[in-house]
Amino acid sequence: MKKPFPVEDGHIESLIIGVSQVKVSFHTWHGRALVLLYENVKEIQARQCVGPDMGRCTEMSLPDGLRLYRFESAWGGGAFLDILAGSCIVYETGSAGDFNNALYKIGFDYLGGQSQNFD
Repeated sequence: MKKPFPVEDGHIESLIIGVSQVKVSFHTWHGRALVLLYENVKEIQARQCVGPDMGRCTEMSLPDGLRLYRFESAWGGGAFLDILAGSCIVYETGSAGDFNNALYKIGFDYLGGQSQNFD
């Protein structure tokens, strides 16, 4: 089991589920805006995952080549988000100046090959 990125008491601001992909907008306590893009997603279990402070995030390799990514609360209560996926790419998008800043810097076209028209 390993830590895929430093959670630093941050929190998830948003979660978007696409076709075999999940995109998580994450902000650390000191203002780093991150986007976590999970590919080849097979399963997701979320329990009030947007907002609470994160205590740790772990990554566990499974025999079938997939990985289990688990997000746990800083205040006990165990895991609030589990993602079973093939891989995770973490993007840093800059300072967390406004709400959901990280979510919109990468764009919706990363999800399942879907492009969105926002006229």
